[in-house]
Amino acid sequence: MADYQRPIGDHEPPYDPIIVPSVEKDRKAREEPFSGHKTFGQKPLVFATLLSYFKKALSLFSSKGKTRTLMIDRQQILDDLLAFRKFLQTLANEDQSHNPDYTKQLAELWHNLIDDFNHVAQFERKIPKELEKIKNLIDRFHHFPPGEDHTLGYYFTEYAGKDWLPFPFMEILQKLHEDYLKTPQLSDLREWINLLNEVIEALDIKGEI
Repeated sequence: MADYQRPIGDHEPPYDPIIVPSVEKDRKAREEPFSGHKTFGQKPLVFATLLSYFKKALSLFSSKGKTRTLMIDRQQILDDLLAFRKFLQTLANEDQSHNPDYTKQLAELWHNLIDDFNHVAQFERKIPKELEKIKNLIDRFHHFPPGEDHTLGYYFTEYAGKDWLPFPFMEILQKLHEDYLKTPQLSDLREWINLLNEVIEALDIKGEI
C-alpha cells in the first residue's frame, strides 16, 4: 500500500513549517498583573508635552520679533514721510527745478516711501487707512500731470540717483512751484502736503499703524 504521508520523490517539502505559538505561554503573559515598572507609554507623553511647550515658546518669541520688526518699519515710514514733506515744502517756497541735488534726494525719498509701504503691508492682513493714504499719494504722483505718459512718478522711477535732469521733469517741478505761489491753498503741492500732514499726525498719535 502506498504511503501518502511521504513526499513525492526525493525532494524536501517546498514550504517552511508554520510555527504555532504556545497558547499557554501567551495566556499566562496576559494574565500577569501590571507591576507599574513598564514606563514605555509614559515617554511619548513626556516628549509630546515638552514639544508643546517648545512650540508655544517659539511662537511667542516669533510674535515678539515680528512686532518689534513692524514697529521699527513703522517708525521708518514716519521718518521718511517727514523728510518727504520737508522737500515738498521746500519746493513750494523755492524753485528747485534746476537743482540736481534736490531732485536726486527727492526721488530717493520717493523710492523709500514705496519700499516702506510694501514692506509693512506684507505683514498686515488688512491695510490700515493710514497706509491707504500713502498709497493714494503714490498713485497721484504716478498720474501727475494728468493725461501725460511721462509723469512725475515716471521721472522719479527712471531718474532716481542720476545727476542730470530731463527738461520735461524740470518743467513739472517748476510749474508745481509757480502754481503754489499763485494759489497756495488750491495748488497740488498744498494738497499733497495736507495729505502727508494727516498721515504723519495719525502715526504720531498712535505711535504705530
